[in-house]
Amino acid sequence: MPGPGVNYKVCHRILAEDCLRSAGAMAAAALAYMVILFVLTDSTYVSAGGGGGGGGGAKIVTIEMLADVDFGDWEDAGSITSDSSSYCITARDGNNTKDFKISMSNAGSSSSTFDLYDLGGSGESIAIGFEAFLVKNGVTSQVTLSPGALNSQKGKEPCDNITLRTNIAESALTAATPGDYRGTFTLFAQIHNSSSHNDEESFDVEVSVVAATQVQISGLNTIVFETDPTSSGELTADETFCIHSTVGDYSISTQSSVTSNGGFALQSVVGSEKLPIDVFFADNVTGASLQNAETGSVTGSGDSVSPNCSGVDNSMVRIVIADTDIRASTSGDYAATLTLTVTPQ
Repeated sequence: MPGPGVNYKVCHRILAEDCLRSAGAMAAAALAYMVILFVLTDSTYVSAGGGGGGGGGAKIVTIEMLADVDFGDWEDAGSITSDSSSYCITARDGNNTKDFKISMSNAGSSSSTFDLYDLGGSGESIAIGFEAFLVKNGVTSQVTLSPGALNSQKGKEPCDNITLRTNIAESALTAATPGDYRGTFTLFAQIHNSSSHNDEESFDVEVSVVAATQVQISGLNTIVFETDPTSSGELTADETFCIHSTVGDYSISTQSSVTSNGGFALQSVVGSEKLPIDVFFADNVTGASLQNAETGSVTGSGDSVSPNCSGVDNSMVRIVIADTDIRASTSGDYAATLTLTVTPQ
């Protein structure tokens, strides 16, 4: 049988083979060998006990090696990302299993939140959260972890007796600049009433935020023509606005609520008479390189960074009414609705 102070189960777990059984000096030598082994592996804290059978012996705390968490690419998924894994924490005083408590911290940081940092060096971060599910006597307690705070809930063998869940909220991912993010975190465990008997394990959490392909039109307003019966010539009105495309290039198509002879038109608000119009588009505000917007999709390049073009318009639509059509029409108010559809390229 094992000599005084020798923990047969611990010895078997570490050495992966039966412990040599001896008495007296042989048992003391085996215990000394185990202490050296634990210190060298830097995975378990061991304190030699006072000898004797039963509850006497070494106090140990061991956290099973934790796996890194890699969420891969996130592309505007619209949901909370989470991952759960179960592990074993061993806490013993000699042959007796003990309750343990845990805490989580940012490795090498005193931040009050758990954060992933942009590997590109921008300094941006994504806040994440950790939950633990501790099992003791068949009862599971769910706790939300705070950086550096020792939790009051306890776990106990048998294993697996702890499950870790990593959460990243959609709002945090949506607000993040595209890039690769990583953080290193440390799980700490101690015998619940003995802070000097503890262990810790570190692991990484990673996620890649991929830019979702998006387009947006903003800044369009109602175009109003006012005619002077004493004047002549065609009427022209320009409307500048913003087109944002995360990929830069786009195509744009235009539809009119009123058509006449295959072209766009305005219609009398009190009757059925129509007034033909011509519609042109440019991906600038000067009117250079105008494209006919009535013949199908035309192309352009927009602001790929700012959804509102940083407040500076970058596109223009021009509406032209020919002088001959104006003079052939009946006096009154005419209107139509133009719909612009932008598609990323």
